Amino acid sequence: STLNVDGCTNTGKIESKDIQSLQIGGLFGEISELSLEKFISNSHNTGEIKAGGCTVTDSQFSTNVSIGGISGGSIMGTTNSLISDCSNTGAIIVNDLADEYNSTVNAGGLGATINWLSVKNFTNKGNFTFAKASTVNAGGITSMTSSYTTLEQCYNYGTFSYNGNIYS
Repeated sequence: STLNVDGCTNTGKIESKDIQSLQIGGLFGEISELSLEKFISNSHNTGEIKAGGCTVTDSQFSTNVSIGGISGGSIMGTTNSLISDCSNTGAIIVNDLADEYNSTVNAGGLGATINWLSVKNFTNKGNFTFAKASTVNAGGITSMTSSYTTLEQCYNYGTFSYNGNIYS
């Protein structure tokens, strides 16, 4: 089976509040079906993506956010999967999570994590802003990747800022 996405664009603002576990992206929340070959091309996000603003103050309420310009959660492909000629210019903002002492944010211009695929000609110009999170893993393209993943002609021009306490 194959997933083909070509020429898709998000220009709208995407925002989520009062969350415990969230995968939020400009085009996809997550793309994780392992048996699917994935071909995503000429697709772009220009809209702001924002998570946070939680009003819950329970210290037992851990928060995990995966956020990205194209896909929030994992992009898991097969060895033939390809993402090409895509971009993100939308700001990625995560703030005011439920428990700043027990929260994790994974963020990337393309996606939070990418596995088993090739990425060619991806550009991120979106700026990242984080506040009140105990762990932040962030990268202009992705926060994490694995073996069998290749990146070619991928560029980040976005900035990163963190406003909150730093814990050691």
